[in-house]
Amino acid sequence: MGDILRQLHMQEEAVEAYNRCIEQDPGDALAWTSRGAAFRDMEKGALALHCFDRAIEINADCSAAWYGKGITLRNMRRLKSAFKCFERALQIDPGNTGAWENQGWVLHIQGEYEEAVCAYRKAIDLDMLDADAWHNLGLSLKALDRYPEADEALLTAQELRSLRYL
Repeated sequence: MGDILRQLHMQEEAVEAYNRCIEQDPGDALAWTSRGAAFRDMEKGALALHCFDRAIEINADCSAAWYGKGITLRNMRRLKSAFKCFERALQIDPGNTGAWENQGWVLHIQGEYEEAVCAYRKAIDLDMLDADAWHNLGLSLKALDRYPEADEALLTAQELRSLRYL
C-alpha cells in the first residue's frame, strides 16, 4: 500500500503505511528502505538516512537500502559518501542500472569525466532505453571534447524521450 501511495505522491500517507509494516515486523529491511525513500521524497534527508541505516543494520546486503542512502546523500551534496553507497549497492547487485547512472553523475560533478563515461556506458549496457543515461553520457563526452560521440548520445536521449509520448 505504501508503494502505491508514494507513486501517487502521497508521501505522508505512505510513511504511515510503512510505519504499520514496521510495527508488524521491525526486522523488515525493505519496509525501512521504502520508508526512507518516502522521507527522501519529502526532502527530510536526516529521517531518510536514519531509515536507510536501520535497513542496512538489519540486512547489510540490501542493495535497495544502499542505493536509497546514496540518492539521499547525493541530494544532500555529500558526494563522496554517496559514491561509496552506490559502490556498495553495485557490489551486491551489479545489475542496478540506477546505481551505475548515479555513480556516473557523482563522477561527472567531481570532474572525473572518463570514469563517468564508463559508469554511464555500464548503465546503458544494462538498459539501452535509459534516456537519462544517454543524456548524461553525452554531457560527459562533451566535457571531454568528444563532440561527435556526445552529439550521438544526446540525439539518442532525445529520440528515446520522444518515444515515451507515442
